[in-house]
Amino acid sequence: MVSIRRPWLPSAIVLAAAAALILSGLGAYPLTDRDEGEYAGAVASMLRHGDWIIPTLNGRSYLEKPILIFWAVAGSWKLLGRSEFSTRLPSALAALSLLASMAWLLPMATRSRRLTLLAILCLAAMPMFQAVAHLCLTDMFVAWSVTWSLLCFFIAMERLADAAAPPNPPKALVSAVPAVRNPVRWWFLMAWVGLGIGFLAKGPVVPAIVIPVTVLYAFIQRPMRTALAHCCFIEGVLVFAVIAAPWYLLAYQRLGHEFIRGFFGAQIVARGTHVLLGHGGGFLFYLPVLFWGACPFAAAALPGLWTAFVGNRLEQRRRSVRHRLTLLAALAVVVTVALFTAAATKLPHYLLPAFPFLAILAADFLLRLRHEERRRPWLLQLCFALLVLLLGVLAAMAAALPLILSWAWPRLEGMINADSSEYALPLSPPPCGELATVMAVLAVATFVISRRLLRQRRGFQTAIAMAVGMGLQSLVMVALISRVLGAIQEPACQLAKDLKPVLHPQSAALTYGLWKPTLFYYLDRDLIRLQASDDRDYEELRHMLGDAKPVFVFTRHALVGKLERLDGFQILATAGGYALGGNPPAMAAWCRLNPAERTGKAARP
Repeated sequence: MVSIRRPWLPSAIVLAAAAALILSGLGAYPLTDRDEGEYAGAVASMLRHGDWIIPTLNGRSYLEKPILIFWAVAGSWKLLGRSEFSTRLPSALAALSLLASMAWLLPMATRSRRLTLLAILCLAAMPMFQAVAHLCLTDMFVAWSVTWSLLCFFIAMERLADAAAPPNPPKALVSAVPAVRNPVRWWFLMAWVGLGIGFLAKGPVVPAIVIPVTVLYAFIQRPMRTALAHCCFIEGVLVFAVIAAPWYLLAYQRLGHEFIRGFFGAQIVARGTHVLLGHGGGFLFYLPVLFWGACPFAAAALPGLWTAFVGNRLEQRRRSVRHRLTLLAALAVVVTVALFTAAATKLPHYLLPAFPFLAILAADFLLRLRHEERRRPWLLQLCFALLVLLLGVLAAMAAALPLILSWAWPRLEGMINADSSEYALPLSPPPCGELATVMAVLAVATFVISRRLLRQRRGFQTAIAMAVGMGLQSLVMVALISRVLGAIQEPACQLAKDLKPVLHPQSAALTYGLWKPTLFYYLDRDLIRLQASDDRDYEELRHMLGDAKPVFVFTRHALVGKLERLDGFQILATAGGYALGGNPPAMAAWCRLNPAERTGKAARP
């Protein structure tokens, strides 16, 4: 009765559960370096100087990303104050908006609420989706823009393909858009809106995914001329320009060719052709990202990807909207993976725009288990094998995590480059045995229940079991990440919070052998950066320590011995792998602080 009278209720319950899952641990750990720290530091500088057009970081124009993420975080700070929670809230809201958009658009596209429910359930529980939703990154905005644009395009194509273009649109569409006389035109324009927002979030990345997918789909599914004639190209470009162009024009007006070189050249072109900051990878870099980022739903999504291409004949697509949707989803996954594989700079979260469509493929395959078993029984066996591999390896890695950390910790410390790395590890890894054990038990339980339901060909129940298991895993994973990042990040953050009341405009603050963008946020000021590998910087520090004004130095605990050889350098506090020092005026200012506030001073390892 509930499903007949209130068909939206199951999706609303899933959205509420996803919101609780995402928001619960959003501020549980300090901001991470480098992206979160740089974004938050740039927003702090934006608010400090009142410049809402060109973000700056440490006194220089920060052109790595377009303006949307900075405006979103600044708005969140204005409403809720500065905190880790408010900094990450825009990404979390983008994640919830993505799920809500799918819950609204998919029933219009397919008239299947079961598919809609399973798709948002699968996506909400995927580890990659949960990880990015808990971080201040641009990728969730990109994923929303790509998903919104492609689903609106798909609905427009479906309305365009309706026989004889019936004068009255379907009831679901009338209830959603009562004032629109031409729903085809409206949906195409909505797709252009998504492109404009995506361009404001991460530049050409969104059009580079959406345009090839739409062109390939239109070419495969129907004559290109018909699609081009109805896609509202002129009006769509105008809508796109109204959304995206103002900031780009204002930035170019302010910086001229520096903006073109800094954003399009140094970020867009350079990331595609050169490995930046050591973030490279081979041809198969994104294969494990697909497997583990969508675990365990990849066990159904990858067979679904196969059937979308190989077993999806033209006559089937003409008869079934689900077959057409899986073709679009498969094209979105392949184009996204191909685009980022071709780029030289690679990071796992770049692939996030593919995950909503992996969720659609997984949901569709699980709902067609019995049908696929009759046609291609080997695909079901592949699903079983992938489920064993994914959850088995996940359980084994979780159980072995304490041993892995103990073995890797000293080796990681030896690999750290003092001048380019953001982190200074504490002497020993944080204890995580009980959380790792819980993760391993949850992985085994999820495997046992899912495998049993899968053998009974109960795809709907299998998806729910997987989602519940991975949702609980996400809660434990957030607690585990909070513990590990707390051990790594909290010492430096606490030192910065202790120092902030002491700093005055005439004080000098610098980092030596340490590049840690979160300090720009926690100290809310620019910092002089000196490199430990440069002898001239060492001599410059020697000269600065002789000033009459306070000079505060953030550094690594491993570099304290070198710095103590400088006349006038004194250690003020140490915490974890970090140290705070300064000259005698800095020591005097530090000692005037209430001792109860100087929590870092007693943390010497």
